[in-house]
Amino acid sequence: MIIKIKFITAFALFILLVSSAQAQVYTLETCKQMAVENNAKTKNSALDIEAARQKKKEVFTKYFPSISASGMAFKANDPLIETAVTIPNLGTLPVGLVDDGLIAMATAIQPVFAGGKIINGNQLAQIAVDAAELQNNLSKEEVLQKTETYYWQIVSIKEYLFTLNSVDTLLACIHKDVSKAVEVGVVSNNDLLKVELEQNEIESSRLKLDNLLVLSKMLLAQYIGSPMDSLQCMDVAYFETERKDLLSYYITNEESLDRLSSYKLLDKNIEAAKLQTRMKCGEYLPKVGVGYTYMNEDLIDKHTNHGVVFATVSVPVTDWWGGSHAIKKKKIAECQAQNEKDDLSGQLILKMQQSWNSLMEAEKQISLAEKAVAQASENVRMNRDFYNVGTAPVSYLLDAQTLYRQSCNRLTSAQINFKLKLSEYLFATGRGL
Repeated sequence: MIIKIKFITAFALFILLVSSAQAQVYTLETCKQMAVENNAKTKNSALDIEAARQKKKEVFTKYFPSISASGMAFKANDPLIETAVTIPNLGTLPVGLVDDGLIAMATAIQPVFAGGKIINGNQLAQIAVDAAELQNNLSKEEVLQKTETYYWQIVSIKEYLFTLNSVDTLLACIHKDVSKAVEVGVVSNNDLLKVELEQNEIESSRLKLDNLLVLSKMLLAQYIGSPMDSLQCMDVAYFETERKDLLSYYITNEESLDRLSSYKLLDKNIEAAKLQTRMKCGEYLPKVGVGYTYMNEDLIDKHTNHGVVFATVSVPVTDWWGGSHAIKKKKIAECQAQNEKDDLSGQLILKMQQSWNSLMEAEKQISLAEKAVAQASENVRMNRDFYNVGTAPVSYLLDAQTLYRQSCNRLTSAQINFKLKLSEYLFATGRGL
């Protein structure tokens, strides 16, 4: 009785473990979210933003006074200062006054005007932060697009396997009918051998697809940061073939430009070029600062304190000649940034139009593939009827089912291609995130 109870308990535990190991279904949105959170590219891109923010904080400290402190202690083998003392009856005697001492000093300088370098430097640091955030968006877009590619690759393999199983079921029925026909002597063993060879081909294709499915799952799992030991429990959502009206996705190319992170980066590049020109001009302007110095000295066994308030003005007179050429060079860089924006803007618009054309073509390919599947299915039915009444050889039926499998695979490829082209168009028009 005890053994029986233990067996029932162990069996129940086994059922529980099996049920917990059911395949975890990953939707496309789940995979994309995991990729953004776990992919190394997006992680490093987020760190670039933090680095830019720290640089901005560093530049902000230039608004505040710079403080320095120094100290010195010394011991001389001979007095640094000598004097003469006259003593009655003894005459004049030399006396050393300073042979050791301590000196401490602290200085604070507050910049009043630095040619605009501090203000422009802080603005440039903010642009660097903005550019890092835009670059982070581009990294996310790249990761998300690649995630979709890996995801739909798995979906397509599953669809190929589904088609293969359907054809295998059809072949099993054909094999059963041909076997009966061989038994009664209606057809020769040749027909049965043809069916079995086709079944072997189907089995070989299934083995290849199973291996490819495992590798594709590994690739997706590594990319989105899913543990490799969870591969056996990993699956993707069922393939939805329903499509919305294609025009609902359309957006004008000009309207899309302002959505694109790559386009916004071009604007930031121009702003940065202008600020760098201002900073270069600031190098040749006067610098004004005010400061205070405190000094404590102990040279002749007596502490002495000194406080000095001062102002500094620095004018780089000899640098103006060469500086004029350096400023012109920066102006040229501004023009280059503007030219780059004009050129790349045209390329972005061209990419949008190409993506839209590819999307329309992908939708038409689905319609053609659907017609081909319908025709191939009808062809299989007709040849099955012809074979049953003895007016067509089994080879015709096998050829028909091969055409059916090929047309189903083409439809799957067309549907997956549409998904990828739609994703490409959404990203090209700034709607991928």
